[in-house]
Amino acid sequence: MGRRAAAIGPAVVGDQAPTLVLAALLHDIGYAPELAATGFHPLDGARFVRDEGRPDVASLIAHHTGARNEARLRGVAELDDEFPFEDSLIQRALTFCDLTTTPDGRPTNVSDRVVEIVRRYGDDHVVSQGVQAGLVEFLGIEREIDTILSGSPASIR
Repeated sequence: MGRRAAAIGPAVVGDQAPTLVLAALLHDIGYAPELAATGFHPLDGARFVRDEGRPDVASLIAHHTGARNEARLRGVAELDDEFPFEDSLIQRALTFCDLTTTPDGRPTNVSDRVVEIVRRYGDDHVVSQGVQAGLVEFLGIEREIDTILSGSPASIR
């Protein structure tokens, strides 16, 4: 996902590209057992990154890939309390990178990635329910970023 962020960052978010790449590299850090205080990786990762001095990156991590949908399902109110959601282009670009890259780093599209997530976790899992709740939003993000990239060199897309 970091490579995807590095490739699209300059065209999509300009001088914020390094921040996008850092957020992409760290977006799942909350899965690390030593950081998993709540068991909700976006919040656990965001707290760690914030405490390390990068509140800007922490906010991106807190809300990557529609984490607010899953937070609602889990009853994790402190996500928005600690990290208010900002619907920014860089936030959408991070979600785009996550949902257009497979777990093993191959390119994909949002629809196929959501299917993969649901298949991996199962229909009844809160992660699956969260990404399914965000599907319309995610498809809109994919269209938005693809439109921006359509004016860029083909090697970026």
